[in-house]
Amino acid sequence: MKKIENERIFWEKVDHDIRTPLNGISGLLYLMRQNLHDPNKMEEYLDKIEASAEELKYQLALLLNLEGIMEPGLYEDKVDAAVMAEDVLHGKNILIVEDNEINRVIVREILESWGCTTLQAVDGLEATKIFEDSGNGEIDFILMDIRMPYMNGYEAAKRIRGMSREDAGKVVIIALTANTYQAEIEKVKEAGMDGIITKPLHVSALRHLMMSKAVNDRK
Repeated sequence: MKKIENERIFWEKVDHDIRTPLNGISGLLYLMRQNLHDPNKMEEYLDKIEASAEELKYQLALLLNLEGIMEPGLYEDKVDAAVMAEDVLHGKNILIVEDNEINRVIVREILESWGCTTLQAVDGLEATKIFEDSGNGEIDFILMDIRMPYMNGYEAAKRIRGMSREDAGKVVIIALTANTYQAEIEKVKEAGMDGIITKPLHVSALRHLMMSKAVNDRK
């Protein structure tokens, strides 16, 4: 049993280490297509893509003698076409909790292109402090990375849900993770989070999920 558990932990780490630079490259390519008219941003994104590619090459080099990685599924709520036509995310205030700078930039720019405002935290501990200091109902969504230093996403979500304030149980918390093994999905649910989006970031899936939560909150 210990050997099986050690193998599971090992492959989860491999999955995370490979998907992190892939998430960076995928997201940056999306941003480049949105900013073809801005040479300064294009140069910035190219530099970040190069850094992510070097990290991906390094991680792949470690796996040359290993077999394939398990491909997890994607959790996604459904939103009908009429809802997609509405601008329900415009003006929403989103707390991005992510320790990787490139990933924070990607998520922030995507959200702001949808008309959202953003706050940022580099770990779970900072996220809980930002939420605690915010006004009641000020934060509409929290996009929560799972693996972070100081405090992981599970613990941060639990602490937020446990706060003695009206919006602690209502704010939408979405996990951003490279791993969607069943055990991780169960941990996300136990922590009180409302959904999962896999990395590399699937932009349309994130938009669908956020829109569905915003519409349900409005009812």
